[in-house]
Amino acid sequence: QWAFHWNVLCGPDQTGFSEQNQRFIEVPGRWNGVVPQKPEDRGLGFGTYHLTVYIDPQSSPMALRLMNIGTAFSLYVNGEKIASAGEVGRDRTATRPAYKPQICRIEQALEGQVFLDVEVANFHEYHGGIWDSVSLGLEKDVRHLREIRQLMELSVFGAILFMGLYHLGLFLLKPAIKAPLYFSLICFLFASRLVLTHERYFLDLF
Repeated sequence: QWAFHWNVLCGPDQTGFSEQNQRFIEVPGRWNGVVPQKPEDRGLGFGTYHLTVYIDPQSSPMALRLMNIGTAFSLYVNGEKIASAGEVGRDRTATRPAYKPQICRIEQALEGQVFLDVEVANFHEYHGGIWDSVSLGLEKDVRHLREIRQLMELSVFGAILFMGLYHLGLFLLKPAIKAPLYFSLICFLFASRLVLTHERYFLDLF
């Protein structure tokens, strides 16, 4: 569980942190139903997650793997901003949503402690919060895990794309039979979804 401060953007100096507005929240998870909200707010709002991690200061370089966070965030490690997606704000006008899975190297550990602060703002989706697990480990292991998952997704993407092209070819040979066309369109949709979700490999190309 992470410490969570609702309606507070604390930043690296932790201004606004207090025990009165602190609660503990599961990660991964949504803040819907956990934080005090009006029914019409539907998960909209902002807050700051905080976690202290103890690691061996003599260990090899560490890294943090972030997946999908709804829907904009800024990550601070030991008071230094090292990653972000979109723009975090206190209202819809000041917030710009973005999805950007990434791996962040942790350069230093203060006497074996790593202080993580994640500012999150959501004014564009029904569910807010850190949707997926935050992974911490040796940098080489974290990057290797991501490469394996990307390779698996690309393999499935290639297989589905091939099936779509094959059935599209069948349709072009016999246009009177529509079933291959419909199946090929479904394949193309599934293939597109693979590279636009999960590891979001498509985003790495830009």
